[in-house]
Amino acid sequence: MTNMPQRIHRVLSIAVIIFSVLFAFTACKKQPPPPPPAKGSLVGEGGGCYPYTVHGTYYNGIPAPDTNYVEIHVDVTSPGSYKITTQQENGVSFSASGTFTDTGLNVVHLKSTGTFLADTIIDFHTSFDSTSCIFRVSIEDSAELSIADNTWEFTAGGHLYHGPGHAVYANFVGGSFYFTFFGSMAGYSDTSLTIRYRTFPTDPVTCSHPTTGDANSFRFTTSIFSADPKVFFTASPSTLPAVIDITHCSSHLYYFNGTARDSAGNIVPITNARFRADHPDEAASPQ
Repeated sequence: MTNMPQRIHRVLSIAVIIFSVLFAFTACKKQPPPPPPAKGSLVGEGGGCYPYTVHGTYYNGIPAPDTNYVEIHVDVTSPGSYKITTQQENGVSFSASGTFTDTGLNVVHLKSTGTFLADTIIDFHTSFDSTSCIFRVSIEDSAELSIADNTWEFTAGGHLYHGPGHAVYANFVGGSFYFTFFGSMAGYSDTSLTIRYRTFPTDPVTCSHPTTGDANSFRFTTSIFSADPKVFFTASPSTLPAVIDITHCSSHLYYFNGTARDSAGNIVPITNARFRADHPDEAASPQ
C-alpha cells in the first residue's frame, strides 16, 4: 500500500506525456491552404452587365435591416474565394465575400455597411476579376415614415389642414411632363387641394419647382360646409410675390412651402407643408 502514491504519480506522468505528444502532433499538422481567388465576369456575352435587383427600401439616417441587400450576378469561370466591394458614398458601402464552389452564373448578395446621410440616388461601382459594373440605389427620405401614404398636410394662419389625396402624371409627345396632386379634407367632398408642376425632358434635373414656373401652381379651397371660415389660397405665376416652392427629389415625399395669396389678397405663409404620393395614376391630358 505504501507504493500506491508512486503508482498514481507514474500514471499521471505518463498521461501528461501522451497528451503533450498528441497536442504537439495536432499543432504541427499543416492547415489546408486557402482557396485561390475565383475568376469570372460581371458582364454577359453581349457586353452588358448582368441585371441587378435592390431588395428592401433604404432611408437616410436609418440603418438598413438585415433583409436589405443588392443582388448581382457573377459568371464564374474558375471557382475560388471572392470579395466584392463598392466605394463609400453618402456614408454607405456595399460588400460580400465567400467562396464560389462551381462555375457558371452565381448570385451574390451585397450587404450595406453604414447609414445613408441624405435621401438621393447613388450609383455604386462593383468590380470582379477584370470587369466592373454599376448598380443604382434610391435612398428615400426617412421623414416620409411619419406621414401616411397618399396624404397631405400644411399649416397656414396657425391652422393645420390635412387629408387624403392622390397623384396623377402624364407625358406628352414633344411636350411636357405634368405632375399633379389632388387632395381633399376628410368629410368634405368639395374641399380641394391641387398642386401641379411641369417639366420638359430637356430641362436640367432639379428638385425645385416654384410656382413662378409656367403651369406650376398651388390652390386650396375649403368646403362650403366647413364650420371654419371659408379659406382660399393660391400661388401661381400671377400671384407674385406669393410663391410656393414644390420640392421633390428621390423619395415619395414632396414639400410645398412658401407663401400664397388668400381670397382677400393677403400674403399668407404656408409652412410644414408636404404630401406623400407613392402610386401616381396615369392621365390622358393635364387638367
